[in-house]
Amino acid sequence: MNASDGTAEARTAARWWADRLIEEADPDTGEDATDAAIWTARKLAQRPTLEQAEAFRQALEEAILDGPVSHPSWQTAIERDDPKWGSGLRDIGTDWGPDETLGNALEAAGLDGRSLGLLPAKTVMWISPGEVGVALGYGGQVQRLDVS
Repeated sequence: MNASDGTAEARTAARWWADRLIEEADPDTGEDATDAAIWTARKLAQRPTLEQAEAFRQALEEAILDGPVSHPSWQTAIERDDPKWGSGLRDIGTDWGPDETLGNALEAAGLDGRSLGLLPAKTVMWISPGEVGVALGYGGQVQRLDVS
């Protein structure tokens, strides 16, 4: 595994979340009534602008560099030549709402950092040296993103 400063991984991760912010995907929480409520709330709410999505992306990229990429497990994963080592310490995501990293980036973009409907629920992303994986929605399979 090549040593990585995390810039490409942070950029890839932030771009993925910003794309989810502006798309209108169906919610997948594993609960039909909750999914219907989220879908209705999204239809009634004003969607983020492209400028807000870009501000969110920039704030999130910085937060990932300051958080998961700066965590000591990042360097240990490189030293062990095992990108998944310690990956549970380098994740961001949503359950019923955004975690602190995502919430702060939303607020930096002028959006509600606790909003349930802006980002896909029940989604987790692992950011590791050379790898970014995401499980989208309830029971979602892990997909590897192209790090660029």
